[in-house]
Amino acid sequence: MQKLILTISLLFSILTTVSFASSVKPSAAFGADIQQRCVQMTTSLTMPKGFTEQADFYGNIQQLESVLIPANNLLFESYLYANVSPDKSIITTAEQCQLTTSANIDNFIGSAQVSALLKKTNSLAKSALEKRVQDKYQRLNQQLSNKYYAKLKADGKAIAAEFRKGVSVKVTDTFVLPGECAEGLDKKYQKRYLKDGQMVAELKGSHYATFVKRLPEEACRKLAYSQYQGRHEKTNKDNLLALLSARNNSAKSLGYSNFAELSFQDTMIDNISDVDAFLSNIAKAQPATYAPWDYRYIPYAKTTDKKSSPTLTPVEAHQGLFTLLESEFGLTVVKLDEAAWHSSVAVYMLKEGSENIGKFYLDLYPRANKYTKNRHRAIKRGVTGVQAPSSALILNLPKKEWKQTHVKSFFHEFGHLIHNLVATQKYHIVAGISIESDLGEMPAKWFEWLSFDPKMQQRMFGKVVLAGEAPDSGTTFNLRLYRAGMALAYFSQDVTSKNIEQINAELALKYLGHPYAKGSSSQYSFSHLGTYGPRYYSYIWSEVVARRLLEDYFAGRFSGRDYLTSLFEQGGSIAMTEMFAKLYKKPLTLQDIIKWVSYEKTL
Repeated sequence: MQKLILTISLLFSILTTVSFASSVKPSAAFGADIQQRCVQMTTSLTMPKGFTEQADFYGNIQQLESVLIPANNLLFESYLYANVSPDKSIITTAEQCQLTTSANIDNFIGSAQVSALLKKTNSLAKSALEKRVQDKYQRLNQQLSNKYYAKLKADGKAIAAEFRKGVSVKVTDTFVLPGECAEGLDKKYQKRYLKDGQMVAELKGSHYATFVKRLPEEACRKLAYSQYQGRHEKTNKDNLLALLSARNNSAKSLGYSNFAELSFQDTMIDNISDVDAFLSNIAKAQPATYAPWDYRYIPYAKTTDKKSSPTLTPVEAHQGLFTLLESEFGLTVVKLDEAAWHSSVAVYMLKEGSENIGKFYLDLYPRANKYTKNRHRAIKRGVTGVQAPSSALILNLPKKEWKQTHVKSFFHEFGHLIHNLVATQKYHIVAGISIESDLGEMPAKWFEWLSFDPKMQQRMFGKVVLAGEAPDSGTTFNLRLYRAGMALAYFSQDVTSKNIEQINAELALKYLGHPYAKGSSSQYSFSHLGTYGPRYYSYIWSEVVARRLLEDYFAGRFSGRDYLTSLFEQGGSIAMTEMFAKLYKKPLTLQDIIKWVSYEKTL
């Protein structure tokens, strides 16, 4: 047992001096030690070495982070293992390690030992950065030292995980539509779906797409829409209600009225009324559009010209991206001859001149057991003098040709990757992607849209090959507003099985401009309720800010290098308003930025 219990200093030394790649082995061996490491980390977090009081702020916080950095590294890696391992047993172990390590980190931050250390550092925090770091740790400690809150938070995480799993459950029910819905439908579809006087089909997306595009009667499309949107109600209803209850109870244990109030303590727009006003004003500005069960049918009926989309090869997209990094940001990329978790994964080093900034992994193509969507995973945050950052892109793109949607995903997720790699900071808590949470998507959207500019494409690919990207609009945008309103409403009031449909009905009129389709309970398939929660509006906030920034960039208000140093590199070391002030070289307030987003003023 003594051999198992490592001291914090030894564990910290091991985890920060051995590079990530050196421990990576190809295929199934990758992540095979996760259970052993998770046990060791549990010991380190629950039996930490005592702190020695230092005379300076940095010396005290460094002791705290000497425990938290390796713990967070393991947490980040366990998320990665669960996404990319070909071994199902490693995936299961990694998922369990996520819950265990996350809970142990919370318990450690909320411990009396950390409370005592932070009490000593409070008077030592002199600079603006030190006060920001102190405030972040102090707030976490005050929350997590509340044992009732810590338990409710842990319960909420576990329930959220079950809710997200419930979203991915394959539904075995069927569509059942009246037989008259087949009238006017092509004979091949009548033959396929008509059975004993009813239209019957497996409840899945391909059949739903057929119905909402081709059923001539609106009432039939609406019925198909309701059944498909509510497909997870049976399997996920209890999970959602339990999640909402746990989240709101956890907030109330800290003195907040609801979970939304608590969530907005770390956002740029920091109160419920302003978020509601932001969403409401955008909704009012939207023109009338199709109902959600009609918008696919009507454009389909009117469109006969089906032109093929232009494409790029993955090699062209890579080369273009790396050219963009150099021309706009002064960054270069070098391919490394290192093994990763699969033979298809490429390893690179991001450099600025001769300096190594951070390592990244491109896992671009689908395979068995791999996470099926597209995402960036931070593996390590960069901490000055302690560890270099590393990141991975986990994507599922075609191997031969990429259409605009594929290029969009590649550049978007790479925007997150760049953000994590360049934001090395003195303290882990403000390093990497640690900006105010409602603008977490803004840098990636800016980077994504930058790639669609014709001048940028000419530089990257030697030709203009992609059509660009118009702002999201119409019914699809209104549906996003509806989901943002739903997330805000659910976490700012008491929601029960009796009032949830009434809440949906009110939101449908407000954001969709059409009466609610009874039973279209899409909330049970809305996975972001278990992640972003009431901060889901941040997708829209991030986009409008990114679009205005891009307009100013193309107008020559600042350079790509300015953007990198003022926004990307700052991590969470300063508030977003301060980052904007650095970028525009003038004092700015949140209200200035809100008016700028609404085109009421320039910065």
